[in-house]
Amino acid sequence: MREIVSSKAKWIGDVPSSWNILQPRRLFTLRRELEHKDDIQLTPSQKYGVLPQTEYMEVTGSRVVLNLTGNTMQHVEPGDFISHLRTFQGGLELARQAGKVSPAYTVVTPRPGVNPEFFKYVLKSDGYISQIASVTDQLRDGQSMRFPEFNQTWLPLPPTLEQQQIADYLDHETAEIDAFVEDQHKILHLVSERRWSAIDRAIEQGTERVPLRRLAKYLTSGSRNWSSLLSESGDPFVRITNISRNHVRILSEDMEFVAGVEDAEGARAKIQMGDILMSITADLGSVALADESIEGGYTSQHVCLIRPNNHLADPKYVAYALLSSKVKAQIAEKSYGGTKIQLSLEDVRELEIPLPPLQEQRRVAQQCEDFVTTTEGLSSELQRIIALSRERRAALITAAVTGQIDVTAKNKPAAEQLEDDVAQGLHREYA
Repeated sequence: MREIVSSKAKWIGDVPSSWNILQPRRLFTLRRELEHKDDIQLTPSQKYGVLPQTEYMEVTGSRVVLNLTGNTMQHVEPGDFISHLRTFQGGLELARQAGKVSPAYTVVTPRPGVNPEFFKYVLKSDGYISQIASVTDQLRDGQSMRFPEFNQTWLPLPPTLEQQQIADYLDHETAEIDAFVEDQHKILHLVSERRWSAIDRAIEQGTERVPLRRLAKYLTSGSRNWSSLLSESGDPFVRITNISRNHVRILSEDMEFVAGVEDAEGARAKIQMGDILMSITADLGSVALADESIEGGYTSQHVCLIRPNNHLADPKYVAYALLSSKVKAQIAEKSYGGTKIQLSLEDVRELEIPLPPLQEQRRVAQQCEDFVTTTEGLSSELQRIIALSRERRAALITAAVTGQIDVTAKNKPAAEQLEDDVAQGLHREYA
């Protein structure tokens, strides 16, 4: 049984008596070394760690600022930690290779007896990140945490052997949890594929295909310059963020409101029950069916309003038909623009969907609705499991690096315990 004592550091709590709690300057030194001639430029990131800049751009598909100004950069060695512009959100990043980084970053080097493999978990643990965010307000201004700020948050230092034991334990356990989470993501992807396949099968039973202009008695979009009409109350104002890409229901979260629209240009896009709302810019082709929560509201210029002729087309059927893979292919073919792809109203009018008899449309629409409802329940449960797994992973790291769990004890592995907890939760929920 280990003797436990107070660390006197709030974020750490009680620790084994064999551990030291020290200021970071006792554990790390500030690297003050200019770039070497052959150094490659490195990019630290929360998600991918420290990567060569070219590799980071390939992985993310984004561009980063190249050092074209001639500013002298600073050298980094393997085992160094880098404080970057988002350290207050994700902690410090461990460098695995030599290179150079911007002089705007802070680079610290472990002293002898300080194991980088242990501190890669300490300096990215939730407890540590919460603590540095509370004591370094300037980080919120997009500045790198400098060495004096870094030195404010005291750190745990277990004996040398135990540092490696904790690092090995967390390497194994987090890898197991990550693999478990990846499996859930694969299942989630399969559920989504089944959902769209079922919709395609149901919709494509129709034979004749007709353009929307023959089914819609009204098709328009909102106007620009809504900012002056926004209000804390009034009529709902539907934006792209209120249209889900996974089903045909309106997302009421973050709904904005407008007032005094009657005489404005955008009044033409006043919403009625059964109208179909379709994104024609970002999230191109996302569709929602207007319900009572937005009746009498308006749409932004990025949302197309389609009002079907109820004698020819069932609104819910048309909404699901617009989500079918063949319509998505038409949208991809008709869309235009460079960095901001969009769809014109004329292109929307020419989108073709199958048109079975009205009674058959209603049957198909209900079939799609039932399947979406079923798969959404499973998707929600999988997302809950993924969130639980990530929470467990974060809690496990903080507990291990602060001595709250003894990694040398013969406990059930955390990943196995997580799977047991998930299984029990599913059994309780679906029993």
